[in-house]
Amino acid sequence: MLVGNFSRLQKISTAMTMLGIGRKIHHPKGGLKMTKQVWTTVVLWGMFAVPIASSAADPLAELQKHLASGTPDQQSEAVSRIAELGPFAATLTPDLIKLLATQDLALQVEAIAALGEIGEGAADAVTPLRSLTQDKATLVRYAAWTALRQIAPASREAAAELDRGMADPELIVRVAAAEAALRFDPATGPQRAIKALEVLAEGLKSDSSHLCRESAHALVGAGPLGVPVLIKAVSGANPRSLIPVLETLALLGPDSQPAIPAVLALKPGNDAMIAAAQARTLAAIAPDARMVVPVLTVLANHPAASVRAASATAMGTYPAATQMTVPVLVKALQDKEVSVRLAAIDALAALGPAARDAVPALNAAFADQQGAVTIRAAEALAMIGSPAVPALVQRLDDANYGELALQTLGQMGPDAAAAAPSLVALLSKPGKFSVRELCITLAFMKADPAVAGAALQTIARDTKNPARPAAIFALGNIGDRSALKLITNAVEDDDPVVRLGAAWALLQFDMKNADYIKIAVPRLITGLDRPDPRVRKMAAETLGQLGTAAAAAVPALAKRVGEDEDPLVRGSCALALSQMGDASRTAVPALVGMLKSEPAGGRRAVLFALGSLGPVAIDALPNLRKEALQGPLFDRTLAAWAVLKVKADQQEINQMVPVLMTRLTREQPEAAVQLLQMLGELGRGRPEIIQFLESMRQIPDQNLRDAADAAYKKATAN
Repeated sequence: MLVGNFSRLQKISTAMTMLGIGRKIHHPKGGLKMTKQVWTTVVLWGMFAVPIASSAADPLAELQKHLASGTPDQQSEAVSRIAELGPFAATLTPDLIKLLATQDLALQVEAIAALGEIGEGAADAVTPLRSLTQDKATLVRYAAWTALRQIAPASREAAAELDRGMADPELIVRVAAAEAALRFDPATGPQRAIKALEVLAEGLKSDSSHLCRESAHALVGAGPLGVPVLIKAVSGANPRSLIPVLETLALLGPDSQPAIPAVLALKPGNDAMIAAAQARTLAAIAPDARMVVPVLTVLANHPAASVRAASATAMGTYPAATQMTVPVLVKALQDKEVSVRLAAIDALAALGPAARDAVPALNAAFADQQGAVTIRAAEALAMIGSPAVPALVQRLDDANYGELALQTLGQMGPDAAAAAPSLVALLSKPGKFSVRELCITLAFMKADPAVAGAALQTIARDTKNPARPAAIFALGNIGDRSALKLITNAVEDDDPVVRLGAAWALLQFDMKNADYIKIAVPRLITGLDRPDPRVRKMAAETLGQLGTAAAAAVPALAKRVGEDEDPLVRGSCALALSQMGDASRTAVPALVGMLKSEPAGGRRAVLFALGSLGPVAIDALPNLRKEALQGPLFDRTLAAWAVLKVKADQQEINQMVPVLMTRLTREQPEAAVQLLQMLGELGRGRPEIIQFLESMRQIPDQNLRDAADAAYKKATAN
């Protein structure tokens, strides 16, 4: 116990110094064991921690037990585990709140940090955390403001303490309060936002690298308003803040364009970190290649490989300037450092067809001593497309790289159609390439039936040829109507794989043809039981494309949802069920079962499926409601959306709209746009929705601003 306390006491001194508070402290409450999120500069201590059993049936119950009755070291270890669990430990919030009154400073700060890691699920801790922003211990005040920021927007009521927080005698606390002020916006108010910018500008001048980085990254939340502060920092004399400032400008993207002259004017010299950051930032914020490429060309000759690689990567963002960039990138393909060669290849791939002049150099890179360079060079040729086809066709005769060239042509798709005659000729040369792979490549490139049809039909008729299914697949994919009778006959073949391939091929001719659907659906249902998960997934996706016309597949899809061992297949089956309307009513129990058992990630496909079914999924409403209000935070928005798609009465709207508004900005932009549209439809006569939409019209993201504006107009229309 003595050793544990002494080690934690050492940590508190180290942390105070490294975080820039400027003095060592000895606090009567004891030492401090830092958690990963708050004290990123300190090595985690755990050598003397008392282990907690990890084999308990209910790990949260075990952690709760140690919080209540364990020794201080056991409590500390439990809190650390809770911090790692984050939102998934929200039910332990009341237990952590009790620890806020501990006399052990280490444990107190750890508990605060863990509440911050839980995030919005720790809303019940807001009131005690607000009081801790006035604690005598600097680290407690800092940790409290950090946690309140992480719990936002549920902690916006703490905005009342911001004035005091941003006037704290310690800079580290002022910076944490300023971060919270920007995170609480729009509840903060314009004057507090201005004050927050002033505090963060002060933080950028700090002698502490940690504070400089924290202040710079906090300015992301200010959007365009923070750019003038960042510009001053670029031109300032504090080298500790320069790299995080450049990183922040890059994160702000086009909003940072006023900073272009300052970034261009930087003279990093031999400082590799600053030079690489300069290249990355220019690529992110400067659209005019004429201004940027001359600087990048200089950096391409920097003595540090990391800078040369960053310069190459940046050049890949300017497809209109290939006359200037491609020669530099081609030269970089000969660089002695593999990281630079790979960066140059990736940049050429990003330029796509505009990099056609680099085809000979990329073709030569096939012979690079590093296999990764060879593979990426092939991928880059695929991205360049049709201009690379002649070089790849020549590579087909290469004993070492012929297979890679064939795969690359298939990856190109229709852009590689000019290679079809060469592939057809290879079909008659047994042993050179797998006939199956040649057929599939012809299928992917959508070869002209006049070029490839006859050869593929010959293979499809040969009952002894194992490539028959691939040939039939290809005939359907290239749309060879002269093979229609052959394919129709194959649907009754003895080989189940041939039958499946023929059924799929028929649908490629006409997905709406009732006769083809009638033939295909039973065979696709059979495909759901094939041993190859790729075949099962393809069968599910095709049935989903058929929608209600494939309603007979609902029982088989529901069975796969509950039994398939492959998560991608389960997800594809769930999404297929979402397209089958009322017929999927009987599958709702299976989807609910999947919702209960599916690990993180796959659950979203189930939520989307149930929401897409709308009122058909009414039996799932209690489960969806529970997911929206108590489920993992990452899934709550989608669950709330699903609830409102299934039943949008007043009771559900009252419960689900706050969830949508709270979590909306955490969603991917495309999903957030859809959610804004839903709020626009629900917002008429609801002041809280209208107020939220009005605030969303001020956020930095242009697409979301436009969606919020459209939703606001809909909600306020007469």
